[in-house]
Amino acid sequence: MKKIILFFSIFCAVFATNTNAQFAACNASFTYNYLTANNIKFVPAVNLGSPYAYHVWKFGDGTPDSTTVSPTHVYAANGVYNVMHIINTTGTAGTNIVCRDTITSTISIANTNTCTLQSNFTSSGVASSAFTYFFTNTSIGAAPIDSIRWTFGDGSSSSIYNPSHTYASAGQYNVCLRIIKRNPNGVLVPTCASEICSIVNVIAPTPTCTVQALFNNVATPGTSNPLSQYFANTSTNIVTSDSIRWTFGDGSSASTYHANHVYANYGTYNVCLRVIKRINGVLQPNCASDTCIATTIVAPINPCNVQAFFTTSISNNIAPAVVQFFNQSTGVLPTDTIRWNFGDGSPSIVSNVNLAHTYANAGTYTACIRIKRLTPAGSVPCIREYCTTFTIVPAPPVCNLAASFTANPAIVTIPFTRNYLNTSVGAAATDSIRWTFGDGTSASTYNATHSYASAGIYNVCIRIIKRNPNGVLQTNCIREFCKLDTITPPITPCTLQALFTVGTATSINSLSQYFTNTSTGAAATDSIRWTFGDGTSASTFNATHTYANYGTYNVCLRIIKRNAAGVLQTNCASEFCRVVTITAPNPCNVQAYFSITSSSTTAPAAVVFTNQSTGILPTDSVRWIFGDGTFSLSNNPVHTYANAGTYTACIRIKRLTPAGAEPCVREYCKVITILPPVTYCNISANFTWMRDTAVTIPNLYHFTNTTIGLSSTDSIRWSFGDGTFSNAVNPNHSYAQVGPYQVCIRVQKRNSNGVLVPNCVSEKCYTVVVAAPTNMNCNNVTLSFTNTQDPLYQNRRRFTAVANAAILNQSWTITRMPITASSSSVIINQFNPTYAFLDSGYYRVCLKAIFANNCVKEYCSVIHIANNTPTTNACNLQLYPNPTSNTVTGVVTLSQPLILYAFIYNSQNMLVAQKIQQGAVGINNVSVNVANLPAGIYRYRLYYGFQSCVSTFVKQ
Repeated sequence: MKKIILFFSIFCAVFATNTNAQFAACNASFTYNYLTANNIKFVPAVNLGSPYAYHVWKFGDGTPDSTTVSPTHVYAANGVYNVMHIINTTGTAGTNIVCRDTITSTISIANTNTCTLQSNFTSSGVASSAFTYFFTNTSIGAAPIDSIRWTFGDGSSSSIYNPSHTYASAGQYNVCLRIIKRNPNGVLVPTCASEICSIVNVIAPTPTCTVQALFNNVATPGTSNPLSQYFANTSTNIVTSDSIRWTFGDGSSASTYHANHVYANYGTYNVCLRVIKRINGVLQPNCASDTCIATTIVAPINPCNVQAFFTTSISNNIAPAVVQFFNQSTGVLPTDTIRWNFGDGSPSIVSNVNLAHTYANAGTYTACIRIKRLTPAGSVPCIREYCTTFTIVPAPPVCNLAASFTANPAIVTIPFTRNYLNTSVGAAATDSIRWTFGDGTSASTYNATHSYASAGIYNVCIRIIKRNPNGVLQTNCIREFCKLDTITPPITPCTLQALFTVGTATSINSLSQYFTNTSTGAAATDSIRWTFGDGTSASTFNATHTYANYGTYNVCLRIIKRNAAGVLQTNCASEFCRVVTITAPNPCNVQAYFSITSSSTTAPAAVVFTNQSTGILPTDSVRWIFGDGTFSLSNNPVHTYANAGTYTACIRIKRLTPAGAEPCVREYCKVITILPPVTYCNISANFTWMRDTAVTIPNLYHFTNTTIGLSSTDSIRWSFGDGTFSNAVNPNHSYAQVGPYQVCIRVQKRNSNGVLVPNCVSEKCYTVVVAAPTNMNCNNVTLSFTNTQDPLYQNRRRFTAVANAAILNQSWTITRMPITASSSSVIINQFNPTYAFLDSGYYRVCLKAIFANNCVKEYCSVIHIANNTPTTNACNLQLYPNPTSNTVTGVVTLSQPLILYAFIYNSQNMLVAQKIQQGAVGINNVSVNVANLPAGIYRYRLYYGFQSCVSTFVKQ
């Protein structure tokens, strides 16, 4: 009912006009601008003053109200303030109050004395350009709107946020970045500036190196000694003056162009040749080449050609574990002796068949196979051995504990009291039990009864640590359960129902009205307030009011109960409103309205206007205004809009009224949008790709743009599926690790003026699979990781594994340093996780990765967390519903359109869900799906602009 009344009031205020001036719109909406951090300029939507509109501003900080149309207000302290704007709109010369509207908006005054700006940057060269360098702005607290100035040390400068610069020659250059903050209105803040300088070494391009080391070997000609070998240097693009070094695999070496070497014993030797180029007698370390060949020298009789090797198979590496050993040695004779050693202290076994061995305990073991062949007296012994290492892990302890509890209703005889019943699975009275009731108190009983001091919402938790039969705490068996408990005060029933009737107070003056209070449950001692819809009010039980003009008024009666002591009961209030219409002897009952039809929405467009107004008399005048500078007096006109644009078309109906009577004018408007003609679009995006066969840059791919209809001015954007992008026509891209990637090209047409055509866009995507080299084995697998700091939250890091082979499983271990016997670690079994550290300091982060063929690699690094607080101002965040089962929604009010970043963290500060949404001016709802998350307590953090908001919710 209230919405209908409010709509009717706004309708009358918007469209009622007189013969000389149009009534002001009934709209209390407003915007505001920051002149400084705490000096705010408020601008109302209706920027009219007396006599057509009257404004009242309440700034929310206790200072006096303002009646200025567009006031400026200085806030003395930081905080969040509720600003209320009240507007009363009138008719000609303020003789008739048409409508009253009120709106409240929240503004934030930030700390004007805090400057968190800290300049920083990184630089990198471009492989295809000799002296071109990219500079990346990594400053803390900086934004693209700030004043940015780069000086590159060679007399040139730039104001781009992340510039590139090409130097004329190699050398050392002092590069500086200076930043001065701007406030939200773009005004420089001279007190918040930061500058950093760093030396950048610009090096000349490396000359192309074509040296290739090669050689072959034969038995030394002219000698019968099989231990004598001749090595012929067949390298390309070398001369005798270059540096040449032979190593023969037995600890000896030579530096001749060709080499002759006599070995002391038969066997296999790794012979290597290393060549380094000399230019003008100076060694060129960047132009070197190595090659190695395994050279086998076999005795004339009974050669030692056996090769020891075996493989293993473990169905489960948890102790006790059975390991299968499969002998795959080559060249073995029936007379050779084969001995197995399992590395766990058990006796070695002589056997030439496959074996199975049981490892009783956890640990890391090295198993070996040793093959020995009988050789003639005086010849080289023939013994071959092969070993491999594997790990048997201990069986994890079983923890069947699951914490839970229920809360009984409050005890009637003791207000605000709860009984909490421990319903945990696997818990015993001997376990360590701790209750926290959310009001700073706790208990350690199995069940708990707690009395709160006042009503409220409290986060109640139970934490259980299992004890073994000897009473020792089991730190690997800890469970915690929390939920919000609402404690409400006793509720006194409220039977109050506001109601009134209305009638003419006198038979002489129809403007005088009598209002009879017929409310139920009301008394004369209660707080009573009448508002008559014309800006006046009264506080009597019944009321008589005389209006100044005929018209329609929204009359309201609001009652608040008082108890026997005369104290207002704010939880027992009732309000009733109704529309009261006071008509003159000649009523103005015309209602303006029209509809439109059009065969086309693109220019030029012919629009048919159909007059659907009601209550029109033959003597009434009709006037159409089409919004493009033209008008018509026809009843149902047809109008052609020649150009594209947005137009406001209005119908205005005027009735002649007796002298002294209220003017009768009604108007109705609609917004009409005419679109520009559709541009023909002949563009079709497509591309091909090819992997680079060179080995200088791993996983390098060449992408070729095959788009149909492409011109040199069109917009091109590539996304490579790993978070990187390019605007080149035919880009090259190197992937950090193997895996499938979704590669897309998006092309948008530009017109002859270089402006993007919004309805001419084409996009094409393919899956590019980056595979590891086919000859990859565990010894060649490399593993490392990178960590990236969140630009808004300094203690939150994103970890990314980097490997040259596909990772099947990742396990991350994070330990606070220094590491002691009592140190605890956080273990994350997740690919490339994001983790928020609880405190600043040094942490040891280890990544354990599993690859194909049971290949396991581990990489550790120490990182420093400088500060665990967000770089932006914190604020309160409203969440609903809370608790929730499916989605949780954060509510935030924006004064300008900003991108909203929502992140959900679990109790271990791990990022488990996120959402990015474009915000709009006004109230924004950011909903995140949490249906798949397990039950528990989570933190919802929202970033926008320079603001960081956080709140806690419960997932049921």
